[in-house]
Amino acid sequence: MKYLLSILLALTLSGCATIGSNYNTPFINTDETLKLRIGMTKDEVLKNIGTPIIVYAGFENKICWLYEVRIAQVASEKTFMGDENINEPKKTGKTFRYGPTLHKLLVTFTDDKLSRWEPVIEGRSPVDKAYDK
Repeated sequence: MKYLLSILLALTLSGCATIGSNYNTPFINTDETLKLRIGMTKDEVLKNIGTPIIVYAGFENKICWLYEVRIAQVASEKTFMGDENINEPKKTGKTFRYGPTLHKLLVTFTDDKLSRWEPVIEGRSPVDKAYDK
């Protein structure tokens, strides 16, 4: 009975570990960033690229949203050139996956309208970047 309880406990804990690995941070891709336009409202940005991962408190008449940007990695096709096996790079295809974070994107609203968006520089506060002149 003691061994049975140990096995059940181990299975329960290992099951919890695999559940956590199925989650990731929401992200946007290049196609979504191309939809951004100066002057868009917050609702238009939400509709076009979704909810940000962080919303920073507003200062003066500005508010900042932070997004994570990833790119799609498309499967290459193998072709043969004589005796060589060559991977042909592709730009589009049905077989793809999203890669790791490319960068974070700071979206800034001034007077509730989209005023700028740009990548965040590592080691620098995103909010400081938004208030550069």
